[in-house]
Amino acid sequence: MCCQNGIGSDAVIRQAFPDNPVIRCMFPFNVVKLNKGHFHRGSSGTVMLERLPLGQYPVFDDFHQRFSPVIDALNEQYGEVFPCAWCSNMDALLWAKCQVNLTNSVNALSNLSLKETLLDKGYRKIIALMMQEHLAVCAAQGIALPKITKVAAKFIPTVLRLPNWLFSRLAKSMVDIDPHAKLSMWWDLDQGRATEIDFINGATMIAGQRLGIDTPMNNIVYAAIKKMEKAPTRYALSAQDLLK
Repeated sequence: MCCQNGIGSDAVIRQAFPDNPVIRCMFPFNVVKLNKGHFHRGSSGTVMLERLPLGQYPVFDDFHQRFSPVIDALNEQYGEVFPCAWCSNMDALLWAKCQVNLTNSVNALSNLSLKETLLDKGYRKIIALMMQEHLAVCAAQGIALPKITKVAAKFIPTVLRLPNWLFSRLAKSMVDIDPHAKLSMWWDLDQGRATEIDFINGATMIAGQRLGIDTPMNNIVYAAIKKMEKAPTRYALSAQDLLK
């Protein structure tokens, strides 16, 4: 099972295990280990598992039938904290999730909590610009993005551009989150790990290059994350630093 964010990360696993089926998964929330035996889920959502097309792996054609009871058991036992479901169009779902995941890089660069990042209009403008580029790339590929948030994908940039007083009211679900929650890329940088930037912003950029669509804001943020990955100490960039 490939649970990493972004587009194309499963190719690394397929190359390493060519004879094994690779099931792509979409996690809508991050889980943080607070201390020994104590894990914290920072937001809500259902874990989606790819339903393999018949014939892709003939020996595993009954995989879904055999694995479904496991999913049912998980939902019965842990449904409130770890709900799971099947997805038949994982490509579109992952591109939709990739749009949401563009927030990860800005949260990481801000070195703030997710809530603090979203309450800063400058950071929201950066996220909105990256999402507009992403939406243009998806439209050019003919990808219809499923709705995975309370606001439809094409309207999220508009909501992000609202003034703070209106954003905090109309987008209450975005900011009504754990005040200490930080996204996965923040944690990667904090712990000195390579980030998922190549499979999120990078995927948008590569698709844009292939389709002749400019992605300037994604380019700037991508370069900033790559520089921060190599930095000896952690630092933060303001929205003004990224927008100038």
